[in-house]
Amino acid sequence: MRFLNQAVLFLSPIASLILYIVDRLLKLYAYAYLQQTSISVMPFVSYTYALNHGISWGLFEQMPPLILTGLLGMTTLLIFNLARTHQSQVVRTGLTAVWLGSTSNIIDRLIYSGVIDYIELNLASFDFPVFNLADVMIVSGLLYTALQFLMGPTDDARMAR
Repeated sequence: MRFLNQAVLFLSPIASLILYIVDRLLKLYAYAYLQQTSISVMPFVSYTYALNHGISWGLFEQMPPLILTGLLGMTTLLIFNLARTHQSQVVRTGLTAVWLGSTSNIIDRLIYSGVIDYIELNLASFDFPVFNLADVMIVSGLLYTALQFLMGPTDDARMAR
């Protein structure tokens, strides 16, 4: 069990980096080829191009892009600093996913003046807003980190057992 826990702590940042690269490639493809069409991947999942000028389903869409990008950039730098300096490897792992996902979305804002979203879920009558893999990284990294804090002080030595 000790080896497995150590492997997870070691491989999680590598997996986050791979997901970051996949997200960037999917965004490039969506931008180049999907602006006029959509690809059905499964009955309820489509690969669709959408440019989000706000954050989290279009919130703050009316805020000037430079101010929004600046605020998100400062938040991303803060998360990077926390991910780099936090004592707990477990917390650093979750924050690394958040940082890489945020970085990918900020790159979009700087290049396209919005975030490229490409995953569309249509479950029965529920039409979920289009999102991207970077969003998944941000949410899962935040949930993972929050769970670590809710479970009490993280003992990395316990994780290594």
